Amino acid sequence: FYARSVPEFGEGKGYARVMSAGFYWVLFWLVMVYPAVSVAVAAPWNCLALGKQGTFLRADFRERCPDDGFGLDFARSWALPFLFVYPIGIPLGMIGLLCLLSIPTMAARKKTHARLQEMLQVYYRSIN
Repeated sequence: FYARSVPEFGEGKGYARVMSAGFYWVLFWLVMVYPAVSVAVAAPWNCLALGKQGTFLRADFRERCPDDGFGLDFARSWALPFLFVYPIGIPLGMIGLLCLLSIPTMAARKKTHARLQEMLQVYYRSIN
């Protein structure tokens, strides 16, 4: 009895609202975090040459730029994978979600429907 009374995964009125709210907050968080994280990930490649003193990271002038040849390139070894995760991966992920959920097709259908509704309203007003 219990198994038959429980709705299947993805059924029910509340499921769509919960999924919509979940996507909304995940995308909101990504949009809010994206600029700051992208700048932080790109910081190891943003160096300033100070003449005889060498080159230093613009984000922290206490740190020499990895191009100077001082020590291991620790910052860039961590930043490179995250360059593909955040500044490149988030937009590609969003485009992938749009295509997976058929959003461009849905938007085109809504535009077509709205145009048809507007044409019908104009026609009804012209005959009355």
